[in-house]
Amino acid sequence: MKFYKLQGAGNDYIYIDGITVPVNVDDLVPKVPRLSDRHFGIGSDGVIFLLPSRKGDVRMRMFNGFDGSEAQMCGNGVRCVMALAHRLSLVGETAVIETIPGLVQAQVLKEDEVSIRMFYPPRVSGQTETVASCGRTFEFRRADMGNPHAVVLLPEDEVLDTFPVEKYGPPIEENLSLFPEKTNVEFFKVSSSGTLEMRVWERNSGETMACGTGACATAGVYRSLMAEKMDEVSVRMRGGTLKLSWKKDGFYMQGPAVFVFEGEFDPSDF
Repeated sequence: MKFYKLQGAGNDYIYIDGITVPVNVDDLVPKVPRLSDRHFGIGSDGVIFLLPSRKGDVRMRMFNGFDGSEAQMCGNGVRCVMALAHRLSLVGETAVIETIPGLVQAQVLKEDEVSIRMFYPPRVSGQTETVASCGRTFEFRRADMGNPHAVVLLPEDEVLDTFPVEKYGPPIEENLSLFPEKTNVEFFKVSSSGTLEMRVWERNSGETMACGTGACATAGVYRSLMAEKMDEVSVRMRGGTLKLSWKKDGFYMQGPAVFVFEGEFDPSDF
């Protein structure tokens, strides 16, 4: 079976084209954790399938590498789906990608860069809540990007690079009294230039190099906390930077979508 490896700001996935050659997704889902294993498999944050769509040009389904669970949405994944579909001549420079939460309009801007108009802007709760994790209490706001997010603005004296995301992220993710379906957790600070610096503990995946919907959620929460609403902001993560913007016709995410390599695997080996 042929596969493609692409990364968006370091968020890397195995992509399988189920349009050119039909695939049985249900048969492959149990193999996702082994395929994604960085020591015994291809290595990735998960597997994304490109499938025929009745509502758009391409339908996307994404499965987490850690446990094979299906995710509702992946912003970096959508951009890479667009880049790959264009590379394979399945679509032109613009296309509509069908995701579980809704339709995403995508455009290839140049090589390795894609812009997408999300199905809706970040939906941010109007109040700040608190959550306990490993003896500390964090203030956060909820944000909805088709998947759940708890966004934490860290204190000024906290150093983001050395902040133990792997310690404080899991208890927040798994606080089922607050998040019955668990949640993605973003920790961010504002740099002197106004760029948002963010690290993310992804639901069912752990810390990843980047999270597109997490960047959107963080931008939305920051905007909600400001007295004056900005229309554009950049979010820098460990794997790269995304540009988020509010325009008259919708909410946009722009960033890298990079082809890494392609190959083949025998499903019976996994």
